[in-house]
Amino acid sequence: MKDTKEYIKKFGELIGRLRKERGLSQEELGKLSNTSQMTIQRLENASGGTKLESIIAVANGLNLGLIDLFKEVEKRSPKEIKDSSSEWQKMFSEIQNLSTTKRKWFLKVIKEMIRLPE
Repeated sequence: MKDTKEYIKKFGELIGRLRKERGLSQEELGKLSNTSQMTIQRLENASGGTKLESIIAVANGLNLGLIDLFKEVEKRSPKEIKDSSSEWQKMFSEIQNLSTTKRKWFLKVIKEMIRLPE
């Protein structure tokens, strides 16, 4: 679980860094991504409760695809997180090769899994 929490923290930090690199405030990124400033703040602070739809919207607001956003996290994360997430890298690579229809199905399945209680 520690690796997951660290990954989420690094993900939030990356969202903040990408936003700042583009010269955007949290409010401006919220508008670009059709979400709220509060959603951006929750993502950046890794405070949880963020829907996959919001992450996709933020990726779009940053002019990145979802897979590209996660690739950025992987690229900019410490080695220990990269090492612990080789399965994620493999999965994202496989997702890229899916047809649009299969990718949509995959995202639908993931959304349902996120809603499941632990």
